[in-house]
Amino acid sequence: MALLTKAWWRLLAVVAALASVSGLASCDDAQEPVEYEVKAAFLYNFAKFVQWPSDAAGASASLRLCILGRDPFGSLLEKALTGRTVGEKPIEIGRAAEARQLSTCQVVFISSSERTQAAAIVATLSARPILTVSEIPGFAALGGMVNFYIEDRRIRFEINPKAAARSGLRISSQLLKLARVVDAKPQGNAQ
Repeated sequence: MALLTKAWWRLLAVVAALASVSGLASCDDAQEPVEYEVKAAFLYNFAKFVQWPSDAAGASASLRLCILGRDPFGSLLEKALTGRTVGEKPIEIGRAAEARQLSTCQVVFISSSERTQAAAIVATLSARPILTVSEIPGFAALGGMVNFYIEDRRIRFEINPKAAARSGLRISSQLLKLARVVDAKPQGNAQ
């Protein structure tokens, strides 16, 4: 576990250096590839620090990472994750146009193109052991599990551990220490 922790900290140092040098706070197309290279690396590491229920993760020989909506990664995700494994499972990448196509995915990145449907997507996926990740503002407060945001020209992330627990996922305390923790009520329980 100590080696994994050292590797995680090295990755974070590299990601922080990339983020601060590249000026990720602006959204022009010239800097978008660097931003999504960093986010691809984060997606990979999120998967390494999450435990799925044995029946969910064990049902597949691979770990399936899916993109829902417009794909902001292009070929960057394949470049970053081809040949990588989580545990002994190779990573497969899939893309979907609607939430009902995600039943075989363990990690889902919900694109900002799905902003208007985010609450409905979270409600659809909340009972399944699927790690939901997005960059939609307020995603974690809606009941999503991990949300990227930019602060001080760096990519950061927030985690809603209660949303993950409701889906049967356990997020490592090491990952939680690096995140801003969001506590949101489950969908349908708002008063």
